[in-house]
Amino acid sequence: MTIRELGMTELEKRCKPLINSIPLKKVLRLPDRQIDSSDMPCILIMEGEDKINKRSSRGFLGYPLMRSLSVIVECWDHSSGNVENIKKEALEAIQFNSGVLIDQVLIREEKTIGPFNLGVPRILGIRIVFEMSYIDNGL
Repeated sequence: MTIRELGMTELEKRCKPLINSIPLKKVLRLPDRQIDSSDMPCILIMEGEDKINKRSSRGFLGYPLMRSLSVIVECWDHSSGNVENIKKEALEAIQFNSGVLIDQVLIREEKTIGPFNLGVPRILGIRIVFEMSYIDNGL
């Protein structure tokens, strides 16, 4: 398993306990179907753009690389619910331990977008964009 995959797995593990504490109905990573109102409240975790920040000058291929992956966490709830509370709990869970997910994987918040409803009545969402930085050894 690559260090990127280990970091994403740890991110998902940190959000799963929120199912009992908020309570959430679902925490989905890379959802393969659209959600509906029976899934609310929920958190969706998706991967965004993966960028190379710095290449090594020691090897022919440039490994190890310093990379950053854009990670999108969306919090959804009915408009009568409290999507702001879900966002706050998710931020606390993800940024626990000063933003260190696992050894050599750091995460920090870049921006928050919302609340918004994407034209769907009675549903609100907040999108939090994180930057996950890690070293890719090419393995």
